[in-house]
Amino acid sequence: MLKLEACPPETLRERLIERVAQKHFGGDRSQVDSKAKDIFGRLSLKNYGEDVLKSYKQNFQGC
Repeated sequence: MLKLEACPPETLRERLIERVAQKHFGGDRSQVDSKAKDIFGRLSLKNYGEDVLKSYKQNFQGC
């Protein structure tokens, strides 16, 4: 687990983006970085968070 005081702001921002995406995808009771998959077996919570962060970085560079 990341210690907040030891993390640079960019790391915290990226982690928050991943986690909010995971909560959106998995619901309120989803576990952080879970390997649980959707009903089609394609995406896990962890993968979904990583994909959203990647998309965010591509679309909002320099903002």
